[in-house]
Amino acid sequence: MTETYHPRATPAQPLTPDSGASLQFSTIWLITVVKRHLRTLILAPIGIATLAVLYVLLVGRTYQADSSFTPESSSGALQRMAGLAAQFGVAIGGGNTGESVDFYAELVRSRSILEDVVNARYVYHPKGLFAGSDSIVGSLMDVYRSGGNTPEQRLNGAIRTLNANLAVRANPRSSIVRVSVVAPTAELAESINANLLKAVSDFNVAKRQTRAASEREFVAERLRLAREELQSSEAALENFLQGNRRYQDAPQLMVQYGRLQRQVELRQQVANTLAQAFEQSRIEEVRNTPVITVVERPEGAARPARTLRQAALLGGLLGGILTLATVLGFEFLRAQGVIDPHGRGGPFSRLRALFSSRRNAPAR
Repeated sequence: MTETYHPRATPAQPLTPDSGASLQFSTIWLITVVKRHLRTLILAPIGIATLAVLYVLLVGRTYQADSSFTPESSSGALQRMAGLAAQFGVAIGGGNTGESVDFYAELVRSRSILEDVVNARYVYHPKGLFAGSDSIVGSLMDVYRSGGNTPEQRLNGAIRTLNANLAVRANPRSSIVRVSVVAPTAELAESINANLLKAVSDFNVAKRQTRAASEREFVAERLRLAREELQSSEAALENFLQGNRRYQDAPQLMVQYGRLQRQVELRQQVANTLAQAFEQSRIEEVRNTPVITVVERPEGAARPARTLRQAALLGGLLGGILTLATVLGFEFLRAQGVIDPHGRGGPFSRLRALFSSRRNAPAR
């Protein structure tokens, strides 16, 4: 009986370098690895992209509403008030806002502004597979479902969430501040953005009215003193004329008369300027017009910020990068003989073998 010899199939040898040579990533090695794990490199990104789409379906899409504004310049009347006050050695700001667009960018994120926005009233219609059909009417603490044992803790949680969904950019060249808000619905994003603009405008109006009240008090006191000085100068001129009816005949009396007359005219001019400034400060104290000019309003400007297509593309891209990096890492370790020197099993089985070998290694 003749015995047939069957050669034993040799197992696939790992991609190792020649003896004494260092392992290098070559194009052929990379192509070989991709071919060997082509199914994993295709299915893993598809699975991650599917999970990303399911996540968006569960939590719902998001929308972004943008707006922009620019601070108004100070009025000429208030600048004249500042100049007049400087003549008397007092600096009062003169109605000039004086703040840069960077100040307004920080102001939008300040706690006082965010607290006003959080406490405003909103109507929110949740969307998503498990969102339910009940609408939420209340503050952002209710919309964000802020947790906490006290109202302060709930407020702080809502402020942190709002701050995380807020983006503010300032352009010093154009003096424009851009505000972007991300929210679960377009209506909510637009409402939050509009309330931010309103809070900034109200803050500026209140600041201007407070400053105008201080200016009014200062100008009122200076106006009182100026009128007293004017009356004193007029009385001195009157006494001079009563005692010197023919002052034109004496050069010395003519000089004295001119001096008194110029003093009356100067103090009359000062009193008139202070009277105008006083009336202007009274107007500014009760004026409630906005100090910022809205360039782009948020109403109707909301657009999707997180869509199913974006989730699928981002999930597939990240999944592909992570899968490729994992496969290359395992193949590199296998080629070095660290794990699975005979090439048995996939990358995840090799990972389990590596950790199990380390876990079962005897302690030294």
